Amino acid sequence: MTDAQDQDGPDRLELRESGDTRLLLRHIDEQGVAQETPVQAVCCFPWSLRRTYISLRDDKGHELRLIPDLDELPSRVRDLIDRHLTRRLFIPKITHVASITEQTELFLWNVTTDAGPRSFLTASNESPRSLGHGRVLIKDVGNDLYLIEKPEALDEKSRRLLWIYLD
Repeated sequence: MTDAQDQDGPDRLELRESGDTRLLLRHIDEQGVAQETPVQAVCCFPWSLRRTYISLRDDKGHELRLIPDLDELPSRVRDLIDRHLTRRLFIPKITHVASITEQTELFLWNVTTDAGPRSFLTASNESPRSLGHGRVLIKDVGNDLYLIEKPEALDEKSRRLLWIYLD
């Protein structure tokens, strides 16, 4: 169990990691009672501002705290949130596209990623999304994400398969 606190006055941020590695936010509820609520750390702008505007949300998605800049927190709090964001933001990077085959209203992708070979399905109406700096983001039917950092660096077959599905 890890405890971390930001000791900056009445808005101090008290977080700890439970035995099952969940983040717990200590806060005062509407009745003035101290509570510990399980939260998830969420990047509001994960592709452009990964260290700013970090939202701490309860299990219903309600924001309990907004952290404007992760780097301004004390190191113990920052490290705790960093670990949780790293786990949450793990997105395999596609390095090769072996095949994309059409199935009934779905596409089956067989790819190689920096985390090994993967197969996943995308909806036929869910095209890969172009991001800034040439990157491409692909979301599968299970809402898992895959990233192609530099499509132009892929081999010719991978590029040919990918361009068919880009908007």
